[in-house]
Amino acid sequence: MSWIEAANLAGAFAVPLVAVAALFYGMMRVSLGSLQEQVKALVENVHAIDVRLARLEERIPPRRD
Repeated sequence: MSWIEAANLAGAFAVPLVAVAALFYGMMRVSLGSLQEQVKALVENVHAIDVRLARLEERIPPRRD
């Protein structure tokens, strides 16, 4: 097999491989889009709770044993 035949064979395999990868990427992007929004909302909730706990911690005097 010559180099030209090997390059043609590699090109023949590369086109469908790229097409399948692009299709898979599109499907994963759509399916993970809602998960990304949920994670963002969860991070905002955790941040709000952390802020409330910090404010509460400032109000409570330190304990002396």
